[in-house]
Amino acid sequence: MMPSIEELKQQHAGEWLAVEVTRADQSTPLEGVLLDHDRNRRDLLERVQLSREKDIAIFFAGPPLKEGYAALF
Repeated sequence: MMPSIEELKQQHAGEWLAVEVTRADQSTPLEGVLLDHDRNRRDLLERVQLSREKDIAIFFAGPPLKEGYAALF
């Protein structure tokens, strides 16, 4: 059994993750293989080879904003 996305997020809190998705519920990744991780999104994207042949998800493992910050859309 592959690690769940939630397990990967806990193991690499505060980092960007590149995961090859092995199981999903519609468009929500549930399990996968960790391909790479980095605190810097740009560095991660430079190393990860995105392909249409694999279902790869890139996401941040942590809160979207630090406590005390706000976003305006």
